[in-house]
Amino acid sequence: MLGDGLLDRLHLDRRIKVGIPGGVGDIWVTSPEVQVLRKLDWYLQGGSASDRQWRPCLPICPGSDNRESGIICGVTDRLSIQESLYPELTCFGCGHANPDGFHLRSYRDADLTVAEFTPRSEHDNGFGFLNGGIISIVLDCHGAAVVLWEAAQHDWHAAPGAPVPFITAGFDVRFLRPTPLGPTLRLTATPVTVNEKEIVVRSELEFDNKPRATMTATWLRFRPRT
Repeated sequence: MLGDGLLDRLHLDRRIKVGIPGGVGDIWVTSPEVQVLRKLDWYLQGGSASDRQWRPCLPICPGSDNRESGIICGVTDRLSIQESLYPELTCFGCGHANPDGFHLRSYRDADLTVAEFTPRSEHDNGFGFLNGGIISIVLDCHGAAVVLWEAAQHDWHAAPGAPVPFITAGFDVRFLRPTPLGPTLRLTATPVTVNEKEIVVRSELEFDNKPRATMTATWLRFRPRT
């Protein structure tokens, strides 16, 4: 069953209709370039341990002067931090492996990490505005993209038994003004301090060019206890 991730959408958009010999009918098959992207994704999800998945990608590689290469490069550039670094995570806010979650998608934009979030009617705080708990989830999970991107840049890997290298230790949320339901909201985040033991991130939720809420979160190395 397909999800709503970028590769899933591309899977449908670029499928190819093939006629069955004998005029029996037609079937839809996965396009070659999407199959290559799937193999690359499986390779990453498998911990990059085996070259069996990525080796078929070599004929269609960055630098090749063909349309399929352009598609692959374009998809790589458009993958969110969540989809590229931790696609198997089941976190409700940012985990793309959780079928019922928000599936937050965060992207690098120069020195900022940015995202969008569209509240739904069930996120009402009882007064016609966005619930503070939902705001906290979204800010925390958007900040997580900054943390895990920084960890990846520094090669700070998750400890044995830990799904990610860092985990939220605490945060301070400030609600500056009411946040409306319905319109799409903008999220930004930047690291405040970064080191191998602790990362502090400041995240902000905006609407109509006005900050609605901010969060300063402290993340510590995730070391599961036995």
